[in-house]
Amino acid sequence: MVPRISVLIPCFNQARYLPQAIDSVLAQRDADWDLLVSDDASTDNSADVIRTYAARDSRIRFHLHTSNLGMAANWNWCLAQARGSYVKFLFGDDFFCETDALARLAEPLDQDPKIVLSSSARLIVDESGRTRFVANELGIHTPRAGRDVIVRCLLEGKNLIGEPSAVMFRRSVAARGFDPSFRQLIDWEFWAYLLEQGDFGYIEKPLCAFRRHGAQQTAANQRTRKGEDEGLRLQLKYLSLLQNHRNQGGGSRQAMRRALFRGIYFARKKGGVRTHESREAERALMRELNAGWYVAHWLVHRITKPLSNLGKALQRGRSS
Repeated sequence: MVPRISVLIPCFNQARYLPQAIDSVLAQRDADWDLLVSDDASTDNSADVIRTYAARDSRIRFHLHTSNLGMAANWNWCLAQARGSYVKFLFGDDFFCETDALARLAEPLDQDPKIVLSSSARLIVDESGRTRFVANELGIHTPRAGRDVIVRCLLEGKNLIGEPSAVMFRRSVAARGFDPSFRQLIDWEFWAYLLEQGDFGYIEKPLCAFRRHGAQQTAANQRTRKGEDEGLRLQLKYLSLLQNHRNQGGGSRQAMRRALFRGIYFARKKGGVRTHESREAERALMRELNAGWYVAHWLVHRITKPLSNLGKALQRGRSS
C-alpha cells in the first residue's frame, strides 16, 4: 500500500544520532507514513544501525550507497524514491520533538489544495540534544501567499521557512528536485521554487529539533561563507518580486534597498574567490540599487554597527 507521507532520511557518518532520528519517526501517531533511509557511503557504523531498525519494522526501507554521492545528489536520490503524496525530509542528526509532528505538518496540505509547503517552528539543539533556543522567525504574522513568503525571506536575508527537517511539501510539485549548483542555500532555493507554485502553511509550535554541531555541512559552508554568493544569486533570480514589492512605495522601497545593500556588502566583505555567477549577480543588483544608495546605506551601517555589536554583547552577558 502506498503511504500518504514519505519520510526521507539522507545521512552520512551520523551513526551517533541516527537512533534518535529513527525512533522519533517510529513514535509518530495519527499519520500514514513510510521511511526511507539513504546512507551516502558512511565510514562509521551507520549501516549496522540502519539494518537493525529495518529488521524491526517493515515500514522502513533503506539503501546503502557504495560510493559517496554528495549532499545534493543524495537528497535528490531520496526524493526520486519517495512514494507518498507528501514528502518529509528528516536529517540523520535531527529528530521530531512531538509525536504528532507528521500529522500536524500534513494538516495545512490536507485542508487547502493551494498550499504546497508547510513548516513549523523548531528547536535548535546542540550536539547533546540540549535546546539552545526556539527558531520561530515567522511567528503569527506569517504570509500565506507563496510569493509573499519568498519576498519576506529576501528582505530579511535569511531562510525563515526552516531547514528540511522542519518542512513538508507536496511531491507532485517537486519533480525538479534540489538545485545542485547551490550548497549553503540549497533548501531555501528549493522552497522558493515550490512557493512559486502555491501557498504556504505554518505551525508555530516546534515540531522538530535541528541539531548544530561542527561536523555538519552547514558549518563547513559557513567557514567558506558560501551563503553570501548564493544569496546574491537568489536576489537576482527573484528581483522582479522585489521590484513589485518596491512599487508598493514607502517602507517597501527602503526595505528593498536595505536588502540589496546587505547582500552586496557582505558578499564583497567576504573576499577570497568569488564565482562568476556571484559577480554577475552583484553587477546586476548594483545597477538596480545604484551607487548613491549603496554609499548611503554603507554610511548608516558604519555608524550603527558599533551600537548593534554593543547590544548583542549586553544580551549575551545577561543570558550567561
